[in-house]
Amino acid sequence: MQKKTLFNVMWLIAFAFFNLVLFMVAGFVDHTATFWITYVFAVIAFGIVKASVYILGKSGMHIRDWLFGYPIIRHCIIYCVLEVVGAIVFFVLEDVIAWQIAFLVQVTLLALYSFLAISCLISKKTIDEVHTKVERKTQTMQLLRVDAEMLVRKCTDPDAKKVFEAFSEKLRYSDPVSHDAVVYLENRLKTMIAEAGEKLANGEITEAMDICRAAEDALAERNMKVKVYKGK
Repeated sequence: MQKKTLFNVMWLIAFAFFNLVLFMVAGFVDHTATFWITYVFAVIAFGIVKASVYILGKSGMHIRDWLFGYPIIRHCIIYCVLEVVGAIVFFVLEDVIAWQIAFLVQVTLLALYSFLAISCLISKKTIDEVHTKVERKTQTMQLLRVDAEMLVRKCTDPDAKKVFEAFSEKLRYSDPVSHDAVVYLENRLKTMIAEAGEKLANGEITEAMDICRAAEDALAERNMKVKVYKGK
Protein backbone atom coordinates (compact mmCIF):
# COMPACT_ATOMS: atom_id res chain seq x y z
CA MET A 1 0.00 0.00 0.00
CA GLN A 2 1.35 3.43 -0.93
CA LYS A 3 2.23 5.98 1.73
CA LYS A 4 -0.32 8.40 0.31
CA THR A 5 -3.06 5.82 0.73
CA LEU A 6 -1.94 5.05 4.28
CA PHE A 7 -2.02 8.75 5.11
CA ASN A 8 -5.56 9.05 3.73
CA VAL A 9 -6.67 6.08 5.84
CA MET A 10 -5.07 7.56 8.97
CA TRP A 11 -6.66 10.92 8.24
CA LEU A 12 -10.11 9.37 7.84
CA ILE A 13 -9.72 7.40 11.08
CA ALA A 14 -8.65 10.52 13.00
CA PHE A 15 -11.50 12.59 11.55
CA ALA A 16 -14.08 9.89 12.26
CA PHE A 17 -12.75 9.40 15.81
CA PHE A 18 -12.92 13.16 16.47
CA ASN A 19 -16.56 13.34 15.36
CA LEU A 20 -17.50 10.16 17.20
CA VAL A 21 -16.07 11.29 20.54
CA LEU A 22 -17.33 14.85 20.21
CA PHE A 23 -20.95 14.02 19.46
CA MET A 24 -21.10 11.03 21.83
CA VAL A 25 -20.09 13.36 24.65
CA ALA A 26 -21.81 16.58 23.58
CA GLY A 27 -24.72 15.29 21.50
CA PHE A 28 -26.23 16.99 18.47
CA VAL A 29 -28.75 19.36 20.03
CA ASP A 30 -28.91 22.36 22.35
CA HIS A 31 -25.61 23.85 21.25
CA THR A 32 -24.73 27.51 20.92
CA ALA A 33 -23.19 29.36 17.99
CA THR A 34 -19.83 29.07 19.78
CA PHE A 35 -20.00 25.29 19.54
CA TRP A 36 -20.83 25.16 15.83
CA ILE A 37 -18.33 27.87 14.87
CA THR A 38 -15.64 25.95 16.73
CA TYR A 39 -16.68 22.72 15.02
CA VAL A 40 -16.34 24.36 11.60
CA PHE A 41 -12.85 25.59 12.40
CA ALA A 42 -11.89 22.12 13.69
CA VAL A 43 -13.04 20.59 10.39
CA ILE A 44 -11.03 23.26 8.54
CA ALA A 45 -7.94 22.23 10.56
CA PHE A 46 -8.40 18.62 9.44
CA GLY A 47 -8.80 19.80 5.87
CA ILE A 48 -5.65 21.93 6.07
CA VAL A 49 -3.56 18.93 7.14
CA LYS A 50 -4.82 16.88 4.21
CA ALA A 51 -4.48 19.73 1.71
CA SER A 52 -0.94 20.60 2.86
CA VAL A 53 0.29 17.04 2.39
CA TYR A 54 -1.50 16.71 -0.96
CA ILE A 55 -0.23 20.01 -2.40
CA LEU A 56 3.33 19.94 -1.11
CA GLY A 57 4.04 16.22 -1.01
CA LYS A 58 6.62 14.54 1.22
CA SER A 59 9.58 16.70 0.20
CA GLY A 60 7.55 19.91 0.20
CA MET A 61 6.60 19.46 3.85
CA HIS A 62 10.18 20.36 4.75
CA ILE A 63 10.18 23.62 2.77
CA ARG A 64 10.77 26.54 5.13
CA ASP A 65 8.84 29.80 5.38
CA TRP A 66 10.41 33.20 4.76
CA LEU A 67 9.66 34.69 8.19
CA PHE A 68 10.82 32.19 10.82
CA GLY A 69 12.60 29.62 8.65
CA TYR A 70 10.47 26.75 9.98
CA PRO A 71 9.22 23.92 7.74
CA ILE A 72 5.50 23.94 6.96
CA ILE A 73 5.02 20.62 8.75
CA ARG A 74 6.01 22.38 11.98
CA HIS A 75 3.51 25.18 11.37
CA CYS A 76 0.89 22.57 10.54
CA ILE A 77 1.46 20.72 13.81
CA ILE A 78 1.50 23.94 15.88
CA TYR A 79 -1.70 25.16 14.25
CA CYS A 80 -3.48 21.84 14.78
CA VAL A 81 -2.40 21.63 18.44
CA LEU A 82 -3.54 25.19 19.15
CA GLU A 83 -6.81 24.59 17.32
CA VAL A 84 -7.49 21.38 19.27
CA VAL A 85 -6.73 23.05 22.61
CA GLY A 86 -8.88 26.05 21.70
CA ALA A 87 -11.67 23.81 20.43
CA ILE A 88 -11.78 21.84 23.67
CA VAL A 89 -12.05 25.07 25.68
CA PHE A 90 -14.79 26.49 23.44
CA PHE A 91 -16.72 23.19 23.39
CA VAL A 92 -16.68 22.93 27.16
CA LEU A 93 -17.43 26.62 27.76
CA GLU A 94 -19.81 27.17 24.85
CA ASP A 95 -22.43 28.69 27.17
CA VAL A 96 -19.92 31.08 28.71
CA ILE A 97 -17.76 32.26 25.81
CA ALA A 98 -19.37 34.50 23.22
CA TRP A 99 -19.27 33.25 19.63
CA GLN A 100 -17.46 36.43 18.57
CA ILE A 101 -14.51 35.56 20.80
CA ALA A 102 -14.37 31.97 19.58
CA PHE A 103 -14.55 33.16 15.99
CA LEU A 104 -11.89 35.87 16.42
CA VAL A 105 -9.39 33.53 18.14
CA GLN A 106 -9.75 30.75 15.60
CA VAL A 107 -9.83 32.93 12.50
CA THR A 108 -6.64 34.61 13.76
CA LEU A 109 -4.95 31.21 14.11
CA LEU A 110 -6.10 30.25 10.61
CA ALA A 111 -4.92 33.54 9.11
CA LEU A 112 -1.46 33.22 10.68
CA TYR A 113 -1.09 29.64 9.49
CA SER A 114 -2.31 30.56 6.00
CA PHE A 115 0.25 33.37 5.75
CA LEU A 116 3.13 31.08 6.73
CA ALA A 117 1.85 28.24 4.52
CA ILE A 118 1.65 30.53 1.50
CA SER A 119 5.23 31.68 2.09
CA CYS A 120 6.26 28.01 2.11
CA LEU A 121 4.38 27.45 -1.15
CA ILE A 122 6.21 30.39 -2.72
CA SER A 123 9.52 28.93 -1.53
CA LYS A 124 8.62 25.54 -2.99
CA LYS A 125 7.68 27.10 -6.31
CA THR A 126 10.98 28.97 -6.44
CA ILE A 127 12.94 25.80 -5.65
CA ASP A 128 11.00 23.81 -8.28
CA GLU A 129 11.73 26.47 -10.88
CA VAL A 130 15.44 26.36 -10.07
CA HIS A 131 15.47 22.55 -10.32
CA THR A 132 13.65 22.67 -13.65
CA LYS A 133 16.10 25.26 -14.97
CA VAL A 134 19.10 23.19 -13.86
CA GLU A 135 17.66 20.02 -15.42
CA ARG A 136 17.07 21.85 -18.67
CA LYS A 137 20.63 23.21 -18.65
CA THR A 138 22.14 19.78 -18.04
CA GLN A 139 20.04 17.98 -20.63
CA THR A 140 22.11 19.20 -23.60
CA MET A 141 25.37 17.81 -22.21
CA GLN A 142 23.71 14.53 -21.25
CA LEU A 143 22.48 14.07 -24.81
CA LEU A 144 25.90 14.96 -26.22
CA ARG A 145 27.47 12.29 -24.00
CA VAL A 146 25.01 9.71 -25.31
CA ASP A 147 25.72 10.70 -28.92
CA ALA A 148 29.48 10.49 -28.34
CA GLU A 149 29.14 7.09 -26.69
CA MET A 150 27.16 5.84 -29.67
CA LEU A 151 30.03 6.87 -31.94
CA VAL A 152 32.36 4.70 -29.88
CA ARG A 153 30.01 1.74 -30.05
CA LYS A 154 29.50 2.00 -33.80
CA CYS A 155 33.18 2.36 -34.59
CA THR A 156 35.10 -0.80 -35.52
CA ASP A 157 38.38 0.79 -36.58
CA PRO A 158 40.86 0.54 -33.65
CA ASP A 159 42.59 3.89 -34.30
CA ALA A 160 39.34 5.80 -34.81
CA LYS A 161 37.82 4.13 -31.77
CA LYS A 162 40.62 5.52 -29.58
CA VAL A 163 39.91 9.05 -30.87
CA PHE A 164 36.18 8.70 -30.23
CA GLU A 165 36.78 7.22 -26.77
CA ALA A 166 39.05 10.11 -25.83
CA PHE A 167 36.41 12.61 -26.94
CA SER A 168 33.66 10.73 -25.11
CA GLU A 169 35.77 10.70 -21.95
CA LYS A 170 36.31 14.47 -22.15
CA LEU A 171 32.58 14.99 -22.55
CA ARG A 172 31.91 12.78 -19.54
CA TYR A 173 34.10 14.94 -17.29
CA SER A 174 32.95 18.28 -18.67
CA ASP A 175 30.76 20.57 -16.55
CA PRO A 176 27.23 19.23 -17.08
CA VAL A 177 25.55 22.60 -16.44
CA SER A 178 25.29 24.78 -19.50
CA HIS A 179 25.30 28.56 -19.87
CA ASP A 180 23.40 30.72 -22.32
CA ALA A 181 26.67 32.15 -23.64
CA VAL A 182 27.94 28.74 -24.82
CA VAL A 183 24.75 27.38 -26.39
CA TYR A 184 26.15 28.05 -29.86
CA LEU A 185 29.21 25.92 -29.06
CA GLU A 186 27.06 23.09 -27.75
CA ASN A 187 24.94 23.24 -30.90
CA ARG A 188 28.13 23.09 -32.93
CA LEU A 189 29.24 20.04 -30.97
CA LYS A 190 25.92 18.37 -31.66
CA THR A 191 26.29 19.04 -35.39
CA MET A 192 29.89 17.84 -35.45
CA ILE A 193 29.07 14.60 -33.66
CA ALA A 194 26.26 13.98 -36.14
CA GLU A 195 28.60 14.67 -39.05
CA ALA A 196 31.22 12.33 -37.60
CA GLY A 197 28.55 9.64 -37.33
CA GLU A 198 27.60 10.11 -40.96
CA LYS A 199 31.24 9.89 -42.08
CA LEU A 200 31.70 6.79 -39.99
CA ALA A 201 28.62 5.17 -41.51
CA ASN A 202 29.93 5.95 -45.00
CA GLY A 203 33.30 4.40 -44.21
CA GLU A 204 35.12 7.74 -44.26
CA ILE A 205 37.14 6.95 -41.14
CA THR A 206 39.83 9.62 -41.57
CA GLU A 207 37.26 12.39 -42.07
CA ALA A 208 35.30 11.19 -39.04
CA MET A 209 38.46 11.31 -36.91
CA ASP A 210 39.25 14.83 -38.13
CA ILE A 211 35.78 16.03 -37.21
CA CYS A 212 36.08 14.40 -33.79
CA ARG A 213 39.40 16.17 -33.13
CA ALA A 214 37.82 19.47 -34.15
CA ALA A 215 34.96 18.71 -31.77
CA GLU A 216 37.50 18.28 -28.97
CA ASP A 217 38.73 21.82 -29.61
CA ALA A 218 35.16 23.14 -29.56
CA LEU A 219 34.53 21.25 -26.31
CA ALA A 220 37.67 22.71 -24.73
CA GLU A 221 36.53 26.22 -25.71
CA ARG A 222 33.07 25.52 -24.31
CA ASN A 223 34.46 24.29 -20.99
CA MET A 224 36.79 27.27 -20.57
CA LYS A 225 34.01 29.75 -21.28
CA VAL A 226 31.60 28.00 -18.91
CA LYS A 227 34.22 28.26 -16.18
CA VAL A 228 34.70 31.98 -16.87
CA TYR A 229 30.97 32.78 -16.90
CA LYS A 230 30.29 30.80 -13.72
CA GLY A 231 33.10 32.62 -11.98
CA LYS A 232 31.38 35.94 -12.49
